[in-house]
Amino acid sequence: MLRFYESQTIADFYVKYRPTYSKEVANVVVNYLKRKRGIAEETQVVFDQLIDVACGAGQATSLFAPFFQRVDGIDVSPEMLKQAQQQNVFSHVIYKEGAAEKIPASDHSADLVTSAESVHWFDLPKFLQEARRVLKHDGCLAIMGSSFPQVIEPLKLPGGNEYEMGKLATKLFTKYALEGIYDVVAYNHVFNKYKDIFKAIPSNTKEYNDDLTLHFQWTLEEVVGYLKSIDSVHNVLIQKAKEFEELGVEVTEELLKPFDLSERFRSEVKAAWKVEEIPDTEVVIRGEHKMFIILVSNFNE
Repeated sequence: MLRFYESQTIADFYVKYRPTYSKEVANVVVNYLKRKRGIAEETQVVFDQLIDVACGAGQATSLFAPFFQRVDGIDVSPEMLKQAQQQNVFSHVIYKEGAAEKIPASDHSADLVTSAESVHWFDLPKFLQEARRVLKHDGCLAIMGSSFPQVIEPLKLPGGNEYEMGKLATKLFTKYALEGIYDVVAYNHVFNKYKDIFKAIPSNTKEYNDDLTLHFQWTLEEVVGYLKSIDSVHNVLIQKAKEFEELGVEVTEELLKPFDLSERFRSEVKAAWKVEEIPDTEVVIRGEHKMFIILVSNFNE
């Protein structure tokens, strides 16, 4: 498993600016589990145990928590786990350190194993082997991901032309999100909406869903914050800091600012939109995320 979300800085941005999934996402997954157990979707039921792998700061863990009596959030990053524990409002949710390739759980103990926005970093065969081990014989696996945010349009621009300016912002966001990429294979999984991962899962009953769209209305500050939470953007700053340290130069935030891709995005967008004098918190944007979900109820021998 590749480990890129472990610093306190990126964990802080992740918690503050990453969007939470809608209840619709939870309903798709939980209804799949119900169907596979012959339970009507309208029936209210609380299942026994959920294991959320690579739980990060617990956004998806919290979404699914009301449907289970016991919930374990697993992550390799102590900083992410600290954030998850601070945000936790459920007495039956426990966060603990562990890897996708070695899940700290008993054999056949979980009704549902989930993983959100992270499977592209895993050693997939080892993760699937572990998921199969910890799932009950009638348990299910749910793998969730989403595209980069698409800016539909900024609202009430001084110069108008909101739709074209939205396309420009989306193009710039993608450009800077990708500039610091160090693992093309992992990101290709995301660009392909996990379809290649879906094909690689040995199951005759697996299902693929990419019908969900999460809509949002953010400020420019929030969009920039989201960009700061992406590992590739953060990695550029880490590498530059190391280069300066090797030269014996004291590393400061001001020194690194010209290399901050999120700040370049902010500057170019504000110039294009002609909102340089308007605070980021007052520049409002309408956009969306495309969701994709893999559902598996059993594995082939």
